[in-house]
Amino acid sequence: MTSFIAAIGHLMINSGLSEVLCQVYGENAVLKMMNGKSYARTIRGLFSVDTCLNAMLLSRCRNLNLTDTVCDIELDQDLKDTMLLLDKLLKGDIHVNEITAADGLRKIATDLNKEKSLLNHKTSDLWLQMMSMIESGRLFFRSEGKNSRYKWDIGTLRNGLGEEMCEILPLLHVLTGCNTVSRIFEIGKGMVLKKAVKSEYFRNICKLFLKRDSTKAEVMAAGETVLVAVYGGLKYETLNELRYRKFREKVYTSNSQVTIECLPPTSDSAKYHVMRVYHQVQCWKDNHLSSNEWGWTLLHQRYKAIKMKLPPAPDSLLQMIRCSCKGDVHVKRMD
Repeated sequence: MTSFIAAIGHLMINSGLSEVLCQVYGENAVLKMMNGKSYARTIRGLFSVDTCLNAMLLSRCRNLNLTDTVCDIELDQDLKDTMLLLDKLLKGDIHVNEITAADGLRKIATDLNKEKSLLNHKTSDLWLQMMSMIESGRLFFRSEGKNSRYKWDIGTLRNGLGEEMCEILPLLHVLTGCNTVSRIFEIGKGMVLKKAVKSEYFRNICKLFLKRDSTKAEVMAAGETVLVAVYGGLKYETLNELRYRKFREKVYTSNSQVTIECLPPTSDSAKYHVMRVYHQVQCWKDNHLSSNEWGWTLLHQRYKAIKMKLPPAPDSLLQMIRCSCKGDVHVKRMD
């Protein structure tokens, strides 16, 4: 499958696909994706592009305005029926076969194919060929993990987790890393999920991220509490205190150099991470907040994540740092 993905990347060289993916992923990551590497990330990226292209075609044949929010778009009866079926599917009330056999969905598919046939340009032909390859690939794209042969029953899984857990699942996903928010070093999604299942206190704190009117102070306080719990800290411990305690423990017990990246983040860097987490969760809940106010900054017409505002160490300590480089190397150029 990696060869198939690399073939799509080779086909779409200089087509604009790289620039589209760079709106979400970093340039180095996109370079690997276009070469068939980073399998899971590439699949998510291609599926997202394919979904956007189909949405653009659907907007043309059904006279929809994509700049409107979901609540403001005037849907025809076919789209309303399809959305209703999709909602039932997500709740586990119906089987996926009931959707694929629906008349409304078949009409939409017919309109999309008709709209594709009306496009007659070399560039559009190239993108349509990519969409056709992705559509064919959907039959084969699967997780490469050892459990890839298992099929999950969404309804059974939802009933097993319960309504409360299902409600905070998007938050747990973003907190541990998604397409728009960086992951936490050596903290996996399974570990955080287990923490949420076992701790009612943890779940109650997570619910603040689901509220539309939470303030920055509330988000930062709740986020720090969540991260302290994830790293196994004490109930009323701050991240800075926990980081210092973990560092001391590693110094006392380790025979080698302490790997700083394994420590909990500082309170300063964590607050921007949790702000981006809240921003993404609210985006999924159709509450579009200003990115500039929630952990992002606009630089050269692209949004860049704010990592931290405080310096990595006091100036007096930075002046003591030495390297083996020859010549006049200023410490700030080595950041």
